Amino acid sequence: MRIQKLGPISDATINLNKLTVFIGNNGTGKTLAAYSVFAFRNWLRTFSADVIATADFSDLVTNGKLTLPIAETATSVVTNVIESFNRLNESSSYFSNFFRDEAVYVPHKTQITIDRTDFADELTSRFGGLAFTYTGREPNDATDQIKQYTITVEKDATQKNIVITRTERLSENRKLELSTEESVIQRLNQGITFFFVDNLVESIYLPAERIGINVFRTRLNNQVVNESFSNPVEALTSRPAMNERYPYPIEDYIKFLNNSLTSLDRNYDQQTSADEQELLSKLIPGHFFYSEDLNQIRYRLPEDTTQEISFNLVSSSLKSLLGIETFVKHHDTFSWLLIDEPEMNLHPTRQAMMADLLYQLTKGNTRVVVSTHSDYFIKALINDILASKVADKEKHIGTTADVSIYEFTNNSVRRLEDLTDEAAFTNFDETTDKINTRYYDLLDQLDEENAGPTDE
Repeated sequence: MRIQKLGPISDATINLNKLTVFIGNNGTGKTLAAYSVFAFRNWLRTFSADVIATADFSDLVTNGKLTLPIAETATSVVTNVIESFNRLNESSSYFSNFFRDEAVYVPHKTQITIDRTDFADELTSRFGGLAFTYTGREPNDATDQIKQYTITVEKDATQKNIVITRTERLSENRKLELSTEESVIQRLNQGITFFFVDNLVESIYLPAERIGINVFRTRLNNQVVNESFSNPVEALTSRPAMNERYPYPIEDYIKFLNNSLTSLDRNYDQQTSADEQELLSKLIPGHFFYSEDLNQIRYRLPEDTTQEISFNLVSSSLKSLLGIETFVKHHDTFSWLLIDEPEMNLHPTRQAMMADLLYQLTKGNTRVVVSTHSDYFIKALINDILASKVADKEKHIGTTADVSIYEFTNNSVRRLEDLTDEAAFTNFDETTDKINTRYYDLLDQLDEENAGPTDE
């Protein structure tokens, strides 16, 4: 992904990894970069590549079968995604309604673009199967009878082609609603698109404002309920709302929290590893749940399962952790986590635990994008990478091959290479060195004053 802007980032190129971390001083463009990643992920989940055209569908109806070469189809899908997303810069409507802040995103001047490097190398490795039914009529059928059909999409024996088959499905129900040809083609295209780009995989952004959102959720709902938390993608085809709105990542988090309330006390799903559960139990020793009677998030104390307090009364660290626990409990729905300042309100010991937790998440199917100011977080992450190298020197999964750190400075962004080989991180270490140097200088001055004049 490439970001060009008049301001903190003049030109930045970012290649996403399993774990991507942004570090840098305030005002250097980390939020713009993280928002830009989420802007792409958010747009992608509604996108459908134009793979199957009307003529292709007619062939499928006539012959009952359609074959597409996988390699060419993958190229077509990715090209379609890149060209469609990059065209959004021409009107700036989507991005303007996403960022809603011209200090961050400047219409027609800020450019957010993607290229082939933003997609996995093995595009077909997770190609599975797809099957769905629809109702329709056979062309030139004199009886004009509505029938049910099954469409199946799968690889052939050579693993080089996609085979789409259409068969009639017996049904006694003659009151079925007729499916439009456009809707069937769209469903086919959405399914095929998902085989090559994970556009149906949900993403969640935990913004720096999450503590306030968690506390004032009800009041925020009342403020923006008339806008129905509309997705900025809708601005491409409808008139934008006139009322004042928050940046979409903030509104999306409110929506995520609202939709997750009744499942706050659910158990962790099968994708949550034992290591993740152990780290979460240390970070959050108690238990969050939602009281419908009070319309309030509550916290059950760990030492007494019957004693509970209002969410507003828990520590600031727990307030900041609600989103991360809720995300982990929804592994089955969300597979991309973007989080701003995961160290927020955490003691250094727990900042290190948070680094361990996010690193563990990336060992599964989760991709994580982090923006942080924490030296403790980065140093703990380096230790996690080193531990993976020690445990398995030949298997690079979970090592530096899967972690990228980008250092943001005024008007520049650079990717730090192998973290375990970096002698020092100027981003943090220069500040630490200055503090220590001043400390020892002041101690020396005190020693000199206490010593007093010397007699010759």
